[in-house]
Amino acid sequence: LVLVAAVLLRISKIELLIFLLVSAVILALELINTAIERLADRVAPEHDAHIGIVKDLMAGAVLLASCFAIIMGLLIFLAPLKAVLHF
Repeated sequence: LVLVAAVLLRISKIELLIFLLVSAVILALELINTAIERLADRVAPEHDAHIGIVKDLMAGAVLLASCFAIIMGLLIFLAPLKAVLHF
């Protein structure tokens, strides 16, 4: 949907590349987070406070990247969207 919006709103190639890069970083962080969680569950199936901290930190990294992605998305899409909607 975002790619369709980018085409319809005529987002510049640089802005589109930035958006795609940020999206790739978030997806990569999600994959790393999943890998760490599965490995941690395999190594220590019972509750371990240290492993819990590592899982929380990785989830925090994904959340932080997602928040920045939202900000970047707003910076990229807000002006063209305002122009089309005549705000």
